[in-house]
Amino acid sequence: MLHTTVRLIALVLLASLVAVSTAAAADRDIALTTVQSPPNPVAPGQTVTYTTTMTNNGTEPYPPESLGPSDPFVSMFLSKFRSDAAPPNNYSSVTPSQGECKPQATRPPSVDCFFGVLQPGATATFVSKVVAQVSMENRIALLTCTSFHDCGTIKVADADTILACVVPKLKGKTVAAAKRALKAANCRAGSVTRRKARASKRGRVLGQSPAAGTKLASGGKVALVVGKR
Repeated sequence: MLHTTVRLIALVLLASLVAVSTAAAADRDIALTTVQSPPNPVAPGQTVTYTTTMTNNGTEPYPPESLGPSDPFVSMFLSKFRSDAAPPNNYSSVTPSQGECKPQATRPPSVDCFFGVLQPGATATFVSKVVAQVSMENRIALLTCTSFHDCGTIKVADADTILACVVPKLKGKTVAAAKRALKAANCRAGSVTRRKARASKRGRVLGQSPAAGTKLASGGKVALVVGKR
């Protein structure tokens, strides 16, 4: 009896090891990439589209067999750039080419996409959109979880979105108002040159460089010419 029990345990362990080995081999055949449009830097208020593509480069369906709740899925969430804090807004939409995507009540909020089975040579896409208000990271990964708090990462396809400085029109503004407008546009004040002006223009912006509408890298500097006595 003892011999039979030991043999059964050994067979179960062997089957488990084979299943793990098969799953690991299948994971290696999966490619996950993300392309952002438009590319960086992005104008504040612009809708950014991320196309995440998962490809099965193997010869067997993926996953090789259904694991029920432990089936792999694509998870994504947004954070501020180089931070774990959530940005001021979330995805406006997440659309899969197969399966379904469900919002999750996590902090920061996340979306899990369940794709079912991916056939050999096939691809699945997950298109997420968000209106850019700050520089942010779209953190995207293929995961498998045995419980809510126990997840393993199979593949990662993050995308960093860097907000541009789109230079605002500053002529006629006070220096304080000009600096507020620059900050709101993800820009900052550069050198400030004082030039004689009539009383109504003293303390106000007479000129700027570069011109309004120019797109600079995040935090780009704008030089100001300000009226003085």
